[in-house]
Amino acid sequence: MRRNMKKGSCIVVGLVALAAAPAMAATAGSASGRGSSAPTPPPTPGGSHSAQMHDAGPPETNDQRKFRYAYVNETLKKEIGIVKGHVWTPDMATVMIDHWRRAYRVLRIRELAEDDKDMAVVARADVLLNKTTDRFLTQLKDVTAKSPEIPPPPTISAPANGASLAVGTPVTFKITPVKDATEYHCSLFQAQHGGYHVWNNYNAAAKSYGTSPDCTIAADDARWTKFNSGKATLYAHAIIKAKSSDGKEYRYWTQGAKSEFSLTGGAAPTPSGAPSAKGSSSAGGAK
Repeated sequence: MRRNMKKGSCIVVGLVALAAAPAMAATAGSASGRGSSAPTPPPTPGGSHSAQMHDAGPPETNDQRKFRYAYVNETLKKEIGIVKGHVWTPDMATVMIDHWRRAYRVLRIRELAEDDKDMAVVARADVLLNKTTDRFLTQLKDVTAKSPEIPPPPTISAPANGASLAVGTPVTFKITPVKDATEYHCSLFQAQHGGYHVWNNYNAAAKSYGTSPDCTIAADDARWTKFNSGKATLYAHAIIKAKSSDGKEYRYWTQGAKSEFSLTGGAAPTPSGAPSAKGSSSAGGAK
């Protein structure tokens, strides 16, 4: 909807869209989600109005921005409250994506009506927005009830929490096997020079993490030799495969396990805090 139309044209467009919205809501095509525990986010509340809407109309006013912020933030709080503790499935992602597409259309129609001071259309937009939101929250509750809860963290059985590890020697982190897990993720982090360095077991060629619950760092792994003497933290997850209601396969992660270790034998940080020749703050191989 562009503002280079004749005055009043945008209201006609808005009325047509409002009239068609119930049918659109019932027939909107679904968009499959990624199926991970982290959903695709809705449009950012603070984003540029013109960039989001691709509209040649007048700039969004402060009052319009405040209204949009309030609506998005309030709806997100309700959304998070419903899905908290559950895996984000493709079915949940479809419901969420479809809602935010419709909601942003209605919000834009409302703004166009405000620009033309047509408060009757503004009122109709408000009614439709409330109905759309109520429908979304009801649908989200229904699909969330069928979603598995995010499993607890796996157990890191070895090395023991607080153990000392020598940089440049082979180290195997052992995770107690988790039922139905098809992959295991391990990442060893260390703060370095205002940044961080990481090793993980992601296999770029296979586009997956290891299938074994044992995560081994080889002695000659270039990422391993760039760790410094000092503290490091291991994060681990089990990854489980499941299928959505329409048979689409997706993966989800358990909650994260965490162990702290003391590293020895690595390059010591320079007194100035600048990276040493051996040190690195890059996240080589991170995913």
